[in-house]
Formats: sequence, C-alpha cells, structure tokens
Amino acid sequence: MDDVLSHDYFGNDPELVRDPYPWFEAAREHGPVWQEPHHGVFIVTGHDDYVQVAGDTDNFSNIVVSLGPFTGVSFDPEGREDISDLIAARRDQVPLSNMFITFDPPRHTAHRALLKRLLTPRRVAENEQFMHRCAHELLNAFAADGHVEFYRQFAGPYTLLVVADLLGITADDQPKLLEYFQGGNRRRVRSDRTMEEELAEHGGGLIGHVAALFERYVHERRAEPRDDIVTAIATATFPDGTMPTVDDLVALAYMLTAAGQETTAKMLCSAMCHLAQSPELTASLRADPDAIGAFVEEILRMLSPVKGSFRIARRTTTVGDTTIPVGSIVMICNTAANRDPAHFAAPQAFDPDRDDMRWHLAFGHGPHYCIGASLARSEARIGLSAILDRIDDIRIAPGAELEYVSSINLRGLKSLPLEFTPSPLPATSPSPVA
Repeated sequence: MDDVLSHDYFGNDPELVRDPYPWFEAAREHGPVWQEPHHGVFIVTGHDDYVQVAGDTDNFSNIVVSLGPFTGVSFDPEGREDISDLIAARRDQVPLSNMFITFDPPRHTAHRALLKRLLTPRRVAENEQFMHRCAHELLNAFAADGHVEFYRQFAGPYTLLVVADLLGITADDQPKLLEYFQGGNRRRVRSDRTMEEELAEHGGGLIGHVAALFERYVHERRAEPRDDIVTAIATATFPDGTMPTVDDLVALAYMLTAAGQETTAKMLCSAMCHLAQSPELTASLRADPDAIGAFVEEILRMLSPVKGSFRIARRTTTVGDTTIPVGSIVMICNTAANRDPAHFAAPQAFDPDRDDMRWHLAFGHGPHYCIGASLARSEARIGLSAILDRIDDIRIAPGAELEYVSSINLRGLKSLPLEFTPSPLPATSPSPVA
C-alpha cells in the first residue's frame, strides 16, 4: 500500500487523477489523520475526524479551502501560538478571498444568510418545475439520435440553466449562457486568480458572463423593484440590517454558478456512467422511479464530485490522536470519509439499498455544509427520471476513453459519450423551457 503513497497526490499524477481511491485507502492505513511527506499536508480520511475539523471554525480557518498548500500566501506562524490575526491581515492577498466559501464566521454566517433567500419553499418548488421542463427540452434535442455526449449536451447545460433560473436570469438571457457554454467558454474559475482578474480577461468566460448579467440585474432592480427573485436578492439585507454591496451579490452569483453547476454536472456524469455499466440497476430504476433518490445518495457517497477541501490550523489542535501544529494545512477528504469502514458497512460496495448512506459527507459538514445540497439532489433526481423516461439500453460508446479532470479538489469526467435506444416520448412530456 505504501507504494502508491510515493506518488505526490498534489502533483496531479495521471494515475491518481484517473483513480484516487487507492491513495486515500493507503493513507487510511496510516491512521485517520496522516501527514503526507511531499507538502506536509495533514490528510483526514476518518469520518469522525472529518466531522471534527469541518465543524471547528474556532481552530480551523477556511481561507485556504480551495488551494490548500498552493495558496501562495505565507501563514508561517513565526513563533505564534495563534495565527488568527495573521489570517485576517493577509486575507485580501489570497486568491478568491472575496468568495464566501473562503470566509470564516461571523462574516461567513452573514453571507450564508443571503443565500438562504434563494432557497425558500416557494422558490425551490418553482425551480423544480423549471428542472422538469429544462430536462425534457434538452432531451428533445438528442433523444431520437441514439447517441449523446452527455456532459456537453445534457449535464452541463442542464445544471447551468437550473442555477440561472434560481438566480432569476431571464428566459431571454438564458440562450446567451448556452452560447457561451457550447462555444467553449465554459472554463472553470482559475483558483490562482481573483474574481476581478477573471472578469478582466474576456469577462471571465461563462462564469464572468453570468456575473456581468447579474450585476446589471441588481442595478436595475434596486432602481426599479419588481415582484421577482432578483429583486428579493437585490434588496436583501444582512442579519444586522445592512445592505450588501453589488459586488457582494455578484460574487454570490459567481460562486453559485462556478460551484453549483460544475459539481452537480460531474455527479450526473458519474451517475450515468455507472448506469451505463449496470443494465439491471438501470432497469430497476426505470421500473421504480421512487428509488432514484436512494441511488443518487449512493452515487454521492461512492463517487463524490468533491475529493476534499482544505483548512489551516489557527492554533495547535488535536484531531483524534494526532496533534496538528499551528499553521498546518489540513485536507478533509470527502471521498475517503465516505468509505470509512468504521461508519459504512462494506464501504467499497455500491449498494443503493444500504441503511447507512445518509451518513455520507459529499456535501461537507458543519457551518460550511453545502447550502445547495437540496438543489443538487433535486436536479439529479428530476434529471435522471427524465432521462430514464426517454432513453433505454444506455451504454458507453465503443472505443470511448474516459478521462477525468485534473484537480486536487474535484473528480469528474471531461466527457461521457453514450449510445442508447430511444424510448417513446411520454404523453405527459413537459412543454419547452420558458
């Protein structure tokens, strides 16, 4: 097992990009918390230990959440027992430091409250109606063809349009987003740049285009309020009654599009890839659509699109039996914690009927638990249900080589070429997106 650990996980080794699970399992053999030798990062593979670190914002800061050891800013403790003041002083030097995922309480708490305005029961119900229409409209474009590049023709645009609808981007502007996406401008947020730098270069691609649209909307709604979701967001206040800046709200839209669209699209591709290799399971889900929800939970546990995220120790802290010195970078590993045998029976087996699946940590834990978790679950359940209504005999296209994105945080396919047999169009198929 130690042979695989000789590979630098953070070096984007092709072997580990393709299959990171043996590396995480080998790390677990050294204990639920282990310091890897290449960059000195403490790797947390234990479920309980993950929960401890993720929930402890007093001792661990999120400032390095995306970049970990590659933040590019020194937080050397320099003899300090507590580096909280150092983190505060150098926060603005950290890439993406204006994104709320890097915030710590109480600032994070205030910005999270803004996001909750998007997820009222009424808004979720409206967004789910849109998901139904959107899924079938996208399927209409290829369901009779017998083949599809699933990421580009369904998973990517579907998740993008769902987030756009949630943000209140109008039906007139949604085609512009698809043009950006399908025109190759869908590139991810570069983690080594600020939002301002991303927007300065070609508008930051797709994500910058969303941000620019949303900025225009916020200015318009603050000048002339309407009875719509954008006005509700544009006029929202922090818990203390103060109004966020336009930049605060644009950063929110930017983050939701970058994080929500990409991770959910990766999860959908993982689900379809699994179904394409599991015809009996596919048939059972088609016969019992109510079981799709449990299938999604097991996909999230076994094939989480998030491999892990990072924290920095504010002060020397004990996690489990391991002492983590002040200033240390910690990687809490969703993928590994979701396969912890101390919490999951037969953790390496894919079992959508398991009783313990809801313990999974695909969406994190604690104050930074993914606020879009319910949205992602609904997208997957509704999208997969529509797909199984419309296509049958799903299989990976012969000769297709499945490649995964090179990332220390995320795991997902770059593309997914599928072949299938068209099914008759359901009599109750929803009308086109409007």
